[in-house]
Amino acid sequence: MGNAAGTNRRLNPAGPWPAAVGIRLSNWFERWFPDAFAVALVGVVIVFAACVLVSGAPLGTAQAFGNGFWDLVTFTVQVSLLIITGYVVATDRTDQRRHPP
Repeated sequence: MGNAAGTNRRLNPAGPWPAAVGIRLSNWFERWFPDAFAVALVGVVIVFAACVLVSGAPLGTAQAFGNGFWDLVTFTVQVSLLIITGYVVATDRTDQRRHPP
């Protein structure tokens, strides 16, 4: 499977060992988990299964997940506004004239 751009590019794991390990891991994940959604989905399934094993209540686990989702939406909107506001301030021409790079 390819990356987001649609190419089938494999990186060469030459160089220092940390870089080689990182490139090998990257190649493995691009092959088996080509999409961030797939990684998130596997994570959700693992957490759900662990919670059911600990609590023994699949319905209660699903309800807790659904109730907690709306708290995460609030946090996500806050972080999105923080990132957008930071970008706007950083790229504002008025501020760049007062503080040249």
